[in-house]
Amino acid sequence: MTRLLDRSIINTQSNIANRPVSHGIASKNKRWNGSTIYARERHLGEKSFVVPLGESDCDRYRLYCMTERGQVVVFRVQYEAFIDGEWRAIVRYDTAHGFPHRDLLHPNQPGEKTEYPGRSNAEVLTLGQEDIKRHWQTYRAQYEEEMDK
Repeated sequence: MTRLLDRSIINTQSNIANRPVSHGIASKNKRWNGSTIYARERHLGEKSFVVPLGESDCDRYRLYCMTERGQVVVFRVQYEAFIDGEWRAIVRYDTAHGFPHRDLLHPNQPGEKTEYPGRSNAEVLTLGQEDIKRHWQTYRAQYEEEMDK
């Protein structure tokens, strides 16, 4: 018999669910009606917000973060500037490609990727936020200068 309880699948007749799955963690819970209960549990948290930078509405950073059991598993923090009538991504820290890194984007050429070996996702997320808050004006000036070339 399978029961749905709090978005977890509970199987009361077999231990088939007692296998790790790619989208969650299987764990053995207390006994219920004489059968052991196995539940797939996901302890995920997500945050997403936009923070204005400076006094105008033309600069911002966008943050997305997913945690599982208190650990940052996926993140993106990106500085964006409104230039020539559109929002442009200028620098981005994220976990795309499976590892934490920074992409410094350019208007007329490929971006530069900087890896952070030995650093956790949480460390690079924090580093990215602090870097963008401190240096967004420099990033914008460099990007606009490159546009004029």
